[in-house]
Amino acid sequence: DDCFVSTRHGARLRVSSHPSAFGDAIAMAHGGIAAAGTATEQLCARGVPVAAVPGDGPQFTLRFAEAQQRLLGEWSLLFDETFALNPQHAGRALAHALSDPSHADMCRRNALARSGAVGSASDAVAEALVGLL
Repeated sequence: DDCFVSTRHGARLRVSSHPSAFGDAIAMAHGGIAAAGTATEQLCARGVPVAAVPGDGPQFTLRFAEAQQRLLGEWSLLFDETFALNPQHAGRALAHALSDPSHADMCRRNALARSGAVGSASDAVAEALVGLL
């Protein structure tokens, strides 16, 4: 089920609890706040500015997030544990990045250069498999 939430600044957020909504959400997103490495990677691959907030869990630690940012480029905003304790900081920084058209354009160019066009990996895998048959 989907619901829409309006913020005090007039923005409308779509929130979905459906298990398969992740791909749809990324396709519609203009920005994201991620607390997982896969979510960060998927948003960045689509050219969506993302605020990455690592935690103290076993997988998405600050060390992992720093290594991931080196691979993904400067298009992900990385926050340490201090910011994780105050998520409003991540939201404000993301809002600032989204208000800068040059940042959004840089995210899209970086995504295309590092990840290719949407669906291009699937096409390349299919072509390689056909070549093996």
